[in-house]
Amino acid sequence: MEGQEITINATVVNLGGSFAENFKVSLYVNGTEVENRTISLYFNETKHVEFHGSPQAGTYEIRIVVDPENAVNESDEANNEYSVKISVSPPGEVWQTYDKNGDGRIDTSELISAIKDWLEDRMGTVDLVKIIRKWLES
Repeated sequence: MEGQEITINATVVNLGGSFAENFKVSLYVNGTEVENRTISLYFNETKHVEFHGSPQAGTYEIRIVVDPENAVNESDEANNEYSVKISVSPPGEVWQTYDKNGDGRIDTSELISAIKDWLEDRMGTVDLVKIIRKWLES
């Protein structure tokens, strides 16, 4: 929900055969880098990188890129990126976002829209349950 702090966690593993020193892990929102961390990893070492924010209502593509500047020589550059779409609800009840006709109810087509967002990881399970409860009340 808008105004709530969220945490984005990235797990970075050095699968190469050597020390990887001082490379960035970057957070992109809708294609723009908004934050980064510099880390170093020994062979087979794992580190967790966290990013925090309080987004406004809307839909966002969140992308984590490890070594976006290609500072580390790697045999596999294809495993350095992950992205997901999220939806942030405005203040109020999450079901109101899906009440497209404004009748104060959730009809079946509005529920299906919410389920699609949930299946595409744009909404959490707790929010989907709230929408299903509203649909059951309708």
